[in-house]
Amino acid sequence: MALTERNNVKLTINKDVLSDAVGFVARVLPLRPAAPILQGMLLKADTDGTVTFTAFDYEISARAKVEADVEEAGEVLVSGRLLAAIASALPNGTVTVDAEGSKVAIKAGNAAYALQTMPLAEYPVIPQVPATTGTMDSETFKSLVNKVTVAAASKEDANPVFAGVRVKVANDKVNLAATDRYRLSQLDAEWNNTNPEINTTLLVKAKVLQDVAKNLGQSGDNIEIGLNTDGGLDIIGFSAGGKQTTAQLIDGQFPAVESLFPESQPIHAVVSRTALIDAVKRVALVSDGIVKLAFREGEVEVKAGQGDEAHASESLPSDLVGEDITIAVKPVYLLDGLNAIPDAFVRVSFTGPIKPVELSGQETLSGDRDYLFRYLVVPFRLPEGA
Repeated sequence: MALTERNNVKLTINKDVLSDAVGFVARVLPLRPAAPILQGMLLKADTDGTVTFTAFDYEISARAKVEADVEEAGEVLVSGRLLAAIASALPNGTVTVDAEGSKVAIKAGNAAYALQTMPLAEYPVIPQVPATTGTMDSETFKSLVNKVTVAAASKEDANPVFAGVRVKVANDKVNLAATDRYRLSQLDAEWNNTNPEINTTLLVKAKVLQDVAKNLGQSGDNIEIGLNTDGGLDIIGFSAGGKQTTAQLIDGQFPAVESLFPESQPIHAVVSRTALIDAVKRVALVSDGIVKLAFREGEVEVKAGQGDEAHASESLPSDLVGEDITIAVKPVYLLDGLNAIPDAFVRVSFTGPIKPVELSGQETLSGDRDYLFRYLVVPFRLPEGA
């Protein structure tokens, strides 16, 4: 059902409020839209003194609802990127928006702009934000997303599930997992659910979660999360502070990753996390894409390069349990996992030199490991004598 043509709108709004709302919505506008109409941003003014800005690209939508002095209610569609650029450049103070027919006049101080409207009848129907299923503190949400998405593929490949995060929800428990085939992150958390009987699994694009974590909700806010998986269009919605985002879920089968975590790991070493991060960064300057970690009693040697080529090494104290072991990994994969761990120490656990290496945190050198966040990385096979 197409939108009804009601182009006449007249309102005044604070410049900062306008710029913040339009900037939030404009970020989902596609760079290469499937249809020109998707470059538009919908402005809807209501008689209750609110204005809602919306953008939609068939997969992701964004809304921002703010207060304004509405003299004439209605809705109008204009170029979203142009509106965002204008809103950001306007002088401080009050902004007037006056839309009539095919033109929108925007004025603030001595600055005045005139925009061409886009046809409302051609704009697609925007999905409704699902009813709230649960909530999570925005800072907690951001922390969880930043940890788990480090292992997601940065771009969608032939199988889009690797650019997604698997979300398992059971009552007040949430399990998140992501993998790009070369590493795996898994995280257990809790949320405040409004449906005590919920039990479902879904796939959400990692970039959607990252965007929500970055742009939705201020410190102290709760993010409301809604799921719609009852048939038809499967979407997830996020809301906080008058701003909303919806996104289609990924249609695909996430791999059964739980079996990749071994039941027992006969070798493990505990190292200062920040010291290991610094050493890997320094040694990686001369690496050919691989760093080696040689764990021995009392120390770990981090090294890269060999022979006549540039090479480097650095030794750190390490508490090793089990036999000596040497692994080779991509430094960026190792650093991603180390940076996601919040604890002072990292436990590096092994079942063998070419089996996936697990990273987990622990607060003290001799304390218990934290099982809430676990990160696996696949090592390279070392040649004999390396």
